[in-house]
Amino acid sequence: MAQEHDFSGKYVSIGTEDKAGTLTITLNEGDTVDEVKANAVAEGERSNWIAIGISKIPFAGTFNGNGNTISGLYLSTEEAYQGLFGYVNGATIKNFTLKTSYLEYTGSGNVYLGGIVGYGSGTFQSIKSEADIVSGGSRQGGIIGGLNGASTITDCW
Repeated sequence: MAQEHDFSGKYVSIGTEDKAGTLTITLNEGDTVDEVKANAVAEGERSNWIAIGISKIPFAGTFNGNGNTISGLYLSTEEAYQGLFGYVNGATIKNFTLKTSYLEYTGSGNVYLGGIVGYGSGTFQSIKSEADIVSGGSRQGGIIGGLNGASTITDCW
């Protein structure tokens, strides 16, 4: 039997804060998407993003970016349900920007590839995605690849 953990009220802070107090989480270095791709490819598999949440264990919590930025996300895969978050169920994801990032699906068929969420349901608000999305399959989007169930999307672009 899997052990359950209660993470309510717990917070994790990662990244670098600039002089203005804005936090930036840089996953792969680069000022442009091409530089991020080149640096990630040079580093090999260890720089390939692993999405948060899978179909068997979807992310169902709250991610509040507090107006901060995530940059340099690189993902190139044949696996479905991909994005910053792969599979979510009733999650709340809000208040951040994803920029200078590259997500690529190299397989075919229903991919469910999104800059923020691959697939699922929840509340999504105040999210800006400037990620490059490349796919030979179907069902991809800048914010969400596919929705399942009741969801709310507000002020996302």
